[in-house]
Amino acid sequence: MLKFISLGSSSSGNCYYLGTNNAQILIDAGVSVRTLHHYDAIGLLKPSRITDSGYRLYDETALKRLQTILLFRELEFPLKEIKQILDSPGFDRQKALEQQIELLRLQKAHLEELIEFAQKLQKGENTMDFKAFDTSKIDTYAAEAKAKAEAEANELLTKSLTDQVLESKFYEKWDGKLPQVM
Repeated sequence: MLKFISLGSSSSGNCYYLGTNNAQILIDAGVSVRTLHHYDAIGLLKPSRITDSGYRLYDETALKRLQTILLFRELEFPLKEIKQILDSPGFDRQKALEQQIELLRLQKAHLEELIEFAQKLQKGENTMDFKAFDTSKIDTYAAEAKAKAEAEANELLTKSLTDQVLESKFYEKWDGKLPQVM
């Protein structure tokens, strides 16, 4: 069982380490230490610091990233895709949360339809309705959200690369110095 424990305040803010002592600040997230080591190995979630004793320290920013990762995992996103999303230059946590909430609402509606369908079957109703198995709304929304996020990331990347090329050409031409105006 994984617990996050507060080490208290420091000049760099609060940090948290993995352990089983008192002062639990996060409930069991269902994440193993092995999983955190894997996230670290693939560059998905790096500890903020590692103590001399080997404790992995996570600051608030890292814990927020973990929350975002866990939400994406609940929505069955592959880790590679989660890393690409979180590391994209235009990643907006609030926008991602809005999209995650909408996907969760669509999944909830889908599950309610499945429950209703199963209850009808349990009552002995002979129905040949298969609409309850339709996930096209979820699939369509997820695809649209992904395409929009990719387009925004590409736009930011293109702008950044264009700026870099222009800056590079300026330094080439003017050797880093502003031209003299007469």
